[in-house]
Amino acid sequence: MHMSRRAVLATAGGAAVASAVPQSAQALTGQVPAATEAVLRDAADYAVAKVRAVAPGVTAFPVGTKFEKWVYSQNGD
Repeated sequence: MHMSRRAVLATAGGAAVASAVPQSAQALTGQVPAATEAVLRDAADYAVAKVRAVAPGVTAFPVGTKFEKWVYSQNGD
């Protein structure tokens, strides 16, 4: 499954809204709503896929991005 960066950000916002449900309502069910769990799982799967795609080529510590490209530091500062 491919999710765009925009979709991940949109789903993260949706998860934040879903997490705003009163705790008493969540306590009644004792679990996270299935729709919220699915959204969070999709976002996590997307993130893991991205890390797996770039990890083999990483030879230093990524410290940020510039123009959507990683900026690295050899000593991890």
